Amino acid sequence: MAHQISFSSESRIPKVTCN
Repeated sequence: MAHQISFSSESRIPKVTCN
């Protein structure tokens, strides 16, 4: 399980996606 944190320019909240 790899957790990747993506920062969206539209939202200040970092999105954590688990692939």
